[in-house]
Parts: sequence; structure tokens; C-alpha cells
Amino acid sequence: MSTFLFEHKLVLICAHIVGGVILFWFTGEMKCLGIEASIQANKGTSKKRIVVYTCLVGVTGVIFWPLFIGSSWNKRNSPSVLERVQELAGPLITSRYRDICAQAGIQLSPALTDSLILDIYKRISSAFRQVSEKRRELLEAGIINRIVLFFIMIYQAQGAEFFKSHLQYELAKYEREGLRADYNNPLSLF
Repeated sequence: MSTFLFEHKLVLICAHIVGGVILFWFTGEMKCLGIEASIQANKGTSKKRIVVYTCLVGVTGVIFWPLFIGSSWNKRNSPSVLERVQELAGPLITSRYRDICAQAGIQLSPALTDSLILDIYKRISSAFRQVSEKRRELLEAGIINRIVLFFIMIYQAQGAEFFKSHLQYELAKYEREGLRADYNNPLSLF
């Protein structure tokens, strides 16, 4: 087991050094150092000093390149702030829609899971926002919440296929004629 870990670490170290050398030689760093060396040589700096400087910069680049490149890779793979907010707000949104439906006397079926309500919420809000951008309008959150509530009820009553076709119909109608009067009553979730 310990020889396996040693071999594994040795492979990682070799890959690290090879990656650093490749990045150092092929990303223009050597060209920049060559230009700097010729400038320093013209100023009268000794050749030994230039070689030491170039070697120190090269070794530093080879050793520390994962810190700089790795941090930019980690940023790309980490969830965005919007994704984190949606993850935290998801349970609040679904419970609020369930409360609103219960207050209105609408019994949601068990088939309407929290993830399905969130999917409807995301799908409706993004689709209507895209059309509103085409129309150069701004839909406030309360109006989008009202539209989502209508579509939750449509999904509940008519099912997924009718939901999809009706969404396309409503989006086309909104794009042609503007927002329905039924939707102009903002609904606050919080």
C-alpha cells in the first residue's frame, strides 16, 4: 500500500514538473525573459546575474503554476451565487406555493413534487423573461409569480402534455399581444 502511494505521489510530482516546464516554455515566458535578459545585458548587468534571475523565475513558475491555474479552474467548477441562492430558496418557494394553493382551496396532488414545482417555476420564469426581453418590457417578480401559479394549476388539472402546449401558446400570445390581464395581479411569495 505504501509503495503504491509513493508511486502515485511520484507520478503527480513528475506531472507537476512536466506541466510547469511546458507552460513555462510554451506560453511566452521564455521569450519575455529573453527580452528582459537582453535589456539587462545592454545596461551592463553581468551575464551570470541574468542567468540566475532567469533560473529563479523559471523554477518559481514551475513550482507555483498550479496555484494560479488551479484557482481559476476551481472558480469555473464552483456553483455561481445564483445557483447557491436558488438551492437555498428552492424549499421556501415550493412551500410558499403549496401554502397559497392550500389557502385557495386547491389540493395539490402528490405527483406535484417539490422538484417539479421548482422546475415549473424555473421554466415559466425564464420563458416569460425571454419574451419580455424581446418585447423590451420588464416583468416584475410578482407578475412572474402569478404566472407560475397559473401554470402550476394547469399542470395539476391537465397534465404535462397540455402544460407544454399551453406554455407555447401563452408565450406566443404574450409576444404578439402583450400580457394577459389575468397575469397583471402581482403575487408576493414572501
